[in-house]
Amino acid sequence: MQDPDQFKEKIQLTMINVMAVLYDIGIRQVHTGAMMRLLGVTNDVAAEYDDSYIELDDRFPAMREQANNDTDNTYAPPPGTILH
Repeated sequence: MQDPDQFKEKIQLTMINVMAVLYDIGIRQVHTGAMMRLLGVTNDVAAEYDDSYIELDDRFPAMREQANNDTDNTYAPPPGTILH
């Protein structure tokens, strides 16, 4: 079983990476409830956050860089893996 802190780090990195895709295509507001649902939070819990958004401002690229540098990425697919 994984350490809860490792699990939390993986979720945070996944969120950062999803937000990075959105940021790269010009989306600067991320619907919090939708992000929670995407990550597997139940609809009842996520619904409590349907009125809130995460703002991706000019500081976001630095945050993404820091988050990606702070992890060991041990869950990343091996080099050469083809994702469909």
